[in-house]
Amino acid sequence: MSRDRLAKLGLISVIAALWTYFPVNANISLEKSNYKQNSTLKSEEQGNLVQSAEKLREQASIYSDLNKTKQEIETLLELSRIYIRLGRYNSALEELKVILTLSPSKSALATTQKILGNTYSGLGEYEQAIKHYESSLKKPTIKSQLSTLNNLVQALNNRRENQLALAREVRPEEANQYLTQATSDRILARKYASQALALSQNEISTSAVRALINWNSQWQQQKLKSKYLDRGSEILEKLPPSRSLVYLTINWAKIDRDRRIYWLRKAERVAEVIADDRAKSYVFLEIGYYYQDTQNIEKALSYAKKAQLKAQFSFTGESLYRSQSLAGKLYQQIGSTNAAIKAYQGAIVSIDTIYQSVIGTESRQITIAEFEQEIEPVYRETLKLILNNAQNDSETLNEALLVYDKLRLAQLRSYFGDNCFEVSREDFSNQTV
Repeated sequence: MSRDRLAKLGLISVIAALWTYFPVNANISLEKSNYKQNSTLKSEEQGNLVQSAEKLREQASIYSDLNKTKQEIETLLELSRIYIRLGRYNSALEELKVILTLSPSKSALATTQKILGNTYSGLGEYEQAIKHYESSLKKPTIKSQLSTLNNLVQALNNRRENQLALAREVRPEEANQYLTQATSDRILARKYASQALALSQNEISTSAVRALINWNSQWQQQKLKSKYLDRGSEILEKLPPSRSLVYLTINWAKIDRDRRIYWLRKAERVAEVIADDRAKSYVFLEIGYYYQDTQNIEKALSYAKKAQLKAQFSFTGESLYRSQSLAGKLYQQIGSTNAAIKAYQGAIVSIDTIYQSVIGTESRQITIAEFEQEIEPVYRETLKLILNNAQNDSETLNEALLVYDKLRLAQLRSYFGDNCFEVSREDFSNQTV
């Protein structure tokens, strides 16, 4: 056997050893997460919001000069909401801190605290988000309270996931502190979810449906009672078409499992009515998951490809890499290994593009939990397929090493959450303001 061939076989052994040292978590798969309004906007909409922000900034300055504090506070609140929609969380934070120095009324203070919670959630700083949401609940209106409770439940869920992820990263004897916090967060989330569920019976809104979805997420082993299913379904049928309705309907399909395809088709119709390629990409992706679950591989692949096209048209990075990953899984199922590798490699390119496109922006760092559930499996499946399909040639080995290097860099970015690794993230969980 030649020296070159021995060297190549040795390199494969090294990669295989590294693969064993950093094993795949058998309990984690690519998460089909909750869909919420995405902070990325169409260029025209973004331009309009930027213009509105500039006008509001000027108005706030005028009110400040005239000592019209109430009007200044109202203007800064609206400005902070726009900054959040633009994904400019630090800018929103600056304006909200100014409001706190102006001695706002109890009502304005509750609103400020709520928007601070949304801002910190957008930054991934859930400790601060939870603190401000809880402060906001002291003097809310019924409608504001329901929305705040929904956001608080989500922030607690996110912090809990991070604590569980951290517990997996440390030695067993050090994990207890994280597990204790995770347990506490679950108890609190259930408490607030139950409060929101009770309040949701008093209104017909997206917040009411979201409260039902949040409650269900806390007790996944229990089905919503038929009266709650009927109420949620009734509300969804009455709400006007919007992107938010599309995402809400997709989430509802995961609860009303007996009518899952009905709700996904409804979401598809709504996305068609509002002519929103971004929303369509998520609907097609979820329909692809549905057909994957029902073992209709041909249709699942068809919708995965449709989702990719709409994601490309609308520059929707998250939907794009998810649909490419779905295609990779489907090609694996039918034994098309080369096509699967190509699909997964496309997903990695899309993930890298997301990282690069938000460098220098105010978007939050990806959390360890999000990385484990959504990003890491894409790299690992790609590497596994390449190694299993290896022909022991230099090109294949270099390909495997490149993927492995990308995985390790992504792990470092996730663990340290540090911009020195030149990574940031599009916010996929914009909260209701």
